[in-house]
Amino acid sequence: MEEELGMSLNDMLKAVKRKWILIVVIPVIAALLAFVYVNWFTVDMYTAQVKLYTLFDYIDNTGTTRFDLSSSQYFVSDYQQLIQTNEVMNETCRRLGWERFPAGTSYNVNAVNDTRLIAINFTSVSPVASMQAANMLAIVFTEYVQGLLQTDSVRIASEATLPSAPSNGGRGLYIPLAFVAAMLAMIALVVALEMFNTKVRADRDAEMRLQVNVLSQVASYKKEMTDFLKSRKSREANLLDCVSEYTQESIKKLALNIEFASMGRELHTLTVTSTTPKEGKSSVSLMLACELAKEGNSVLLVDMDYRSPMIGRYLGRRNKKDIFDYMSGNAKLTDVIASTNTPDLYFMDSNHRIALNTNLEAFDRFVEETRNYFDIVIFDTAPLGMFIDAASLAAKSDGTLVIVADGRVETKELKKVLTQLQQVKANLLGIAFNFVNHKEKSYYYNRYYRYGKHHKAERDMTDKNTRA
Repeated sequence: MEEELGMSLNDMLKAVKRKWILIVVIPVIAALLAFVYVNWFTVDMYTAQVKLYTLFDYIDNTGTTRFDLSSSQYFVSDYQQLIQTNEVMNETCRRLGWERFPAGTSYNVNAVNDTRLIAINFTSVSPVASMQAANMLAIVFTEYVQGLLQTDSVRIASEATLPSAPSNGGRGLYIPLAFVAAMLAMIALVVALEMFNTKVRADRDAEMRLQVNVLSQVASYKKEMTDFLKSRKSREANLLDCVSEYTQESIKKLALNIEFASMGRELHTLTVTSTTPKEGKSSVSLMLACELAKEGNSVLLVDMDYRSPMIGRYLGRRNKKDIFDYMSGNAKLTDVIASTNTPDLYFMDSNHRIALNTNLEAFDRFVEETRNYFDIVIFDTAPLGMFIDAASLAAKSDGTLVIVADGRVETKELKKVLTQLQQVKANLLGIAFNFVNHKEKSYYYNRYYRYGKHHKAERDMTDKNTRA
């Protein structure tokens, strides 16, 4: 579990980059809300301060006036409480002409540490009212002490002056603070979610984590695939020609890396599988077959996913007989192979709802016979994470490719599939990530493909001349 949750600094930066819009938009919204709050729900408040000085004096036996500093400091805490008595507060309001202190006003009385000073702060929306209230409170209290203790022990040390600026003027800082706080919170949330996300992603170091070759990251083509099926283009063109330049280039890279991965070994049969359904296994198989055919290879694409056959749907045609008819002796090889609109590409449909556990000798005969007609045979099989069919076929094939939908497959489930292939001694060439959003790629990735797009016509003309 710790290995799955582990994240490098590079992974964190990629996660932040992937969600940069959210990381920016949410703080902007927070800053706007702070702006609205500051300007519509808060007002400027002004604070005036008056300071009182406490000093007891007495006349000694010689008639000399003495000052009791220790007693003066001791009485500061008493005076701090006496200021807030009802007698003082009510008299202050009466002299100011107020029935009570206006709503929104506040005051506090603080004894300055290690001194004989008392600071009275009065805050309200009016700077004049704050000054007047502070001074009046000081006057009333000094008179109150004189009447209560018959002593002139409290004096006004510093009168309150008119406040020149709001005491809550720093509320403007709420806006940038809200932005920064929201951004930090969003970054922390994104990193936390990414840390606990155990799905396999193309932008993580999958080769190191899974100890397997990543042959390509096929750019997302879901919209093009949907449009392709809806418009019935499959009866006139192949899927590879209808996807974006990004996807075509990533399929070319996949074909090239498959050749590199199998270098030194014959690759006549290739098994393509996945961990779960709907990872785009069949569509990648078809586009890969089209690419290999365009390179001059004679390719046979066999639909072995008998539970959910998709190749015929993509090609816009179905065949009455399939490989199981051939293996059972009910059809010849020529009876089960159909042509496509792509030169040098042929396919074999799947119609029988039976598993590939019949006659393996017949399957070996099928492989040997296809060597006379095709350079490579691609088997589109059922997901290995759900059915064991692909493992049996992978063990008989020259190479195996696992398709992984970006961000959809649990790491532990993919590891199980890779372990299964190792156990049957399959020649695992690597994995290919599918449906990768090319917008998350680097600047150089996008720049490279933009460059390629500008020269597409020239490349098409070169390919046409080469084939001719």
